[in-house]
Amino acid sequence: MKRFSKILYIHNHSAQPSTALARLASLAANNQAEVCIATTQPDIRGGFGLPPGGPTSAILQSRAIADAKRDLRQMLSQTPFGQTPRGPAPELRVLVGDAYIQIIRAVLRDGFDLVIKPAENPSWISRLFGTTDMQLLRECPCPVWLMREPERDNYRCIVAAIDFDPQQPESAWQGINQQILELASSLALSDFASLHLLHAWEAPGEIIMRSHGDLDATAILNYVEQERLRQQDIMERVLQWLKQHLGEQTYAYLKPQVHLLQGDPSRLISAQAKRLETDLLVMGSLARAGISGLFIGNTAETILEQIQSSVLTVKPEGFVTPVTLEH
Repeated sequence: MKRFSKILYIHNHSAQPSTALARLASLAANNQAEVCIATTQPDIRGGFGLPPGGPTSAILQSRAIADAKRDLRQMLSQTPFGQTPRGPAPELRVLVGDAYIQIIRAVLRDGFDLVIKPAENPSWISRLFGTTDMQLLRECPCPVWLMREPERDNYRCIVAAIDFDPQQPESAWQGINQQILELASSLALSDFASLHLLHAWEAPGEIIMRSHGDLDATAILNYVEQERLRQQDIMERVLQWLKQHLGEQTYAYLKPQVHLLQGDPSRLISAQAKRLETDLLVMGSLARAGISGLFIGNTAETILEQIQSSVLTVKPEGFVTPVTLEH
């Protein structure tokens, strides 16, 4: 499925990008997409104290940019783009300034519809994603694909985490969930991977009813079971939508597996992803659309703090990033 037309890849000097760039090359070829490979540099033109008679900060900045472009060209020559090109050569770019701001500004300015970046994996904490990663997940308006290094040549297990309001069952396969399902199924097919659909649910008011003794235990169990059946029915309708979307033959080949989890999604989704030995988690950021500056939802952020796989996140339609272009 052709989905992306302009892809921005952010090179991380501390990562070994060979497998990530191989995946980028394949994705670009399959989508006939333009590719820009960029790296980020801090802005050192602030006029900080330099020794007299030495180069100015502007000259130092110019040299840093030239060195970064040289490193990009050298790195590119050792990848599929340089060795067995299947399309136009990628544009090389150096983004100067705060990394996440410059990346988002490039998206806004040039219309990139996917950002790919190796995860930072800071060594001083157990989580996979660093500060720039989390800022992109919160504020980048297009899908963000953070790749764990070393990245697999082919994913074996892809998980799509969807969330919906049972009062509006069609939301389970529309809007942001439609994006998640389409991306996850497309990637599972291209990688010959298993596809798992995750949804965590809670029965509204169950804990309060149990703690206050409003109903006897049997009545509460019946209430929770009815809620489970409602959630299960919606997930079955999701599968029906996916079968119609993919076609019966493709759906039968893919055989998506459903995991309906009762309890706190911020805890259960990451735990289930670990049990499945997930290679890629596709999920939405739960910020409301149309309001500039709202961060990624608390549930999504808690999941991302715990996950150890590559992650592809999408925003709801109408999301407005708080980052603006320079005036």
